[in-house]
Amino acid sequence: MTGEIAPLFVRWSLPHWAALGIVALAAGGLLWVCRRLRMESRLLVGKVLGSLFLLTFLMETFGRIVREHWEPW
Repeated sequence: MTGEIAPLFVRWSLPHWAALGIVALAAGGLLWVCRRLRMESRLLVGKVLGSLFLLTFLMETFGRIVREHWEPW
């Protein structure tokens, strides 16, 4: 061993392709399931997903501010 640390993420590697496939399958499955729901249930799913995305964004932003790692894109 040379003491080098392996990178946590390697673009276009097998784990990356597997993650992309899982996300694509999850999105397709969600679309397939929601097409069979009534409109009220579709709206509920949309509100839940929107709330999760907003909560994730706020938690990430707050975490960056707390860690003082706020960098512009």
